[in-house]
Amino acid sequence: MMQKVGVLLPIPLSQVYDYVVPESMSLAVGDMVLVPFGSRRLYGVVWRISDFPETSKPLKEVYNKFDLPTISSANLEFIEWVANYTLTPLGAMLKLMLSVPQVFKSLKRQSKKINKGLTPHPDFSPIQFSSAQDLTYQELKSRLEQGYSVSVLDGVTGSGKTEIYLELIAEVLRRHQQALVLLPEISLSPQMIERFAKRFGASPSLWHSLLTPAQRRETWKQIVKGEAKVIIGARSALFLPYSNLGLIVVDEEHEQTYKQDEGVIYQGRDMAVVRASLERIPIILASATPSLETHYNCHQGRYHKVTLESRFGEASLPEIEVIDLKESKSKEWISAPLFHEINKTTAAGEQVLLFLNRRGYAPLTLCSACGTKVECPFCTAWLVDHRVQGRLVCHYCGHAVTQLKECMSCHAKDSFVACGPGVERLAEEVAGRFPHLNYCIISSDLISNVQELGLVLSKIKIMKFRLLLGLK
Repeated sequence: MMQKVGVLLPIPLSQVYDYVVPESMSLAVGDMVLVPFGSRRLYGVVWRISDFPETSKPLKEVYNKFDLPTISSANLEFIEWVANYTLTPLGAMLKLMLSVPQVFKSLKRQSKKINKGLTPHPDFSPIQFSSAQDLTYQELKSRLEQGYSVSVLDGVTGSGKTEIYLELIAEVLRRHQQALVLLPEISLSPQMIERFAKRFGASPSLWHSLLTPAQRRETWKQIVKGEAKVIIGARSALFLPYSNLGLIVVDEEHEQTYKQDEGVIYQGRDMAVVRASLERIPIILASATPSLETHYNCHQGRYHKVTLESRFGEASLPEIEVIDLKESKSKEWISAPLFHEINKTTAAGEQVLLFLNRRGYAPLTLCSACGTKVECPFCTAWLVDHRVQGRLVCHYCGHAVTQLKECMSCHAKDSFVACGPGVERLAEEVAGRFPHLNYCIISSDLISNVQELGLVLSKIKIMKFRLLLGLK
C-alpha cells in the first residue's frame, strides 16, 4: 500500500493538499517538499501522513524532498496555535515561518557564511555579579531546570538586567541549546551585538527586515540546522523554525512596537509566551517599567517576578527637577537652568542627551493671518513640519506635501508659522546657543538603516558629539 501525505503550502489558505509519496522517497511530518499545484510548483511542509489505498482517487506525486532538516512538531504546533488565535489562514502562518524562499532554490554561487558560530563546547567565564544580581541570577537559573515558566525581570535602568540574562544564555549554550532574544527595535541591535561579542567572543545571529537576501538565507539555514546558537531579532524572529530552543528573552517587554498591526496581527510578547509554553522552556520578560498586562499576570500568580531595586556598583539614580517654561519670559525652548547644566556638563568633558519625543521641526503649522491649521486631508491629523526634508508629513497615514507658500483658506502668502518644538527645531536652537559643541540628531527620519545608526553610535562612543538630540 502506498503512502499519501497532506502538504501545507505557504499560500493564504488553511487547506492541506494530499499527494502520493513515490516508492523511492521516505517522508516524515515536518519534511519540506516540492509539489505540483495547478500549473505551478510550490514548496511546502508535510503536515500529515496516511495510507493510500490503490482504489482511491488518483493523486499527484510529490516531486522532491529538500535536503533540509525536518521542522520540529513544536514549530508546527506553534504556527497552528497562532493561526487559530489570530484567525489567520494556516498557509499564511507557514509563509511567515518559511520566509526565505531562496533556501529552496539552487544557487549558482554559494555566499560566504554570514555568522561566526560559537564553539561547540563553550566555557565562558562567569560575570562578577553584585549580591543582588547574584541572588536574582540564581533564582532565574533554577527555573531553567523546570521547563516552562514566565519570569519578569523588573529592574531600574542600570541595575544589570542584561548581564543577568546574558549569563543565563551562557548556561543555555553550555547545554547545547539555542537562545532567542527579542528586541523592540532593530536600532538597539548594534549595542546588543557589541555587548554579546564582548561577553562571548562571537557575534550572534541577527534577524530583522534590513538584512540582505543572502544574509536572510544563510541565517535561516543556520537556525533550522541548529548552527545558529543565539538569535537576536525583531518580533518576526519568533516564527523562525528553531531546532533546539532552550530560552526566550523579551527585552523591554512593555514596548508597543512588539505589536504587529499589518498582515498577521499579533502581540509579539504574548506570542513569545505561547511559544515558550509549547516548547516547554522558560521565558524572561525584562523591563524597567513592566506593562500593565504583565503587572496583572504577576498579581494573578501566572508570572514570577524578580526585582532589582538599585543600580549596579556605586551608580545612583539621578535627581529629577521639573521646570515650568510658562514661568520663563524667554521664547527659547532650552530654559536657563538647562542651559547652565549643559555648559557645566560639557565643560567637565561629559556628554549631554536632550530627549524630545517629537519628530521633525514642529508638530503644528498654522496660518498667522486666519488661524487655519495644516491638516491631513485623509485623517485630519496635523501635518508635521519636517524642514530638513522640506515636507509636511502625516505621521498616521504617511501623506506628505511640499512646504506651502500660500494659505489654502485666506490665500495669504508666507503666513505659515511653526508651533511647538520637534527635534529639528531643538537642533536649530542648539546650533545657535552652543556653536562650539558638535551635536547629532538621532531620529528615524534622518537615519535610514542600522548601518548608519552604527556609524553614529561609534562616533558618540569616541566623544565626537558632545550634544545628542534624540527621540524614542
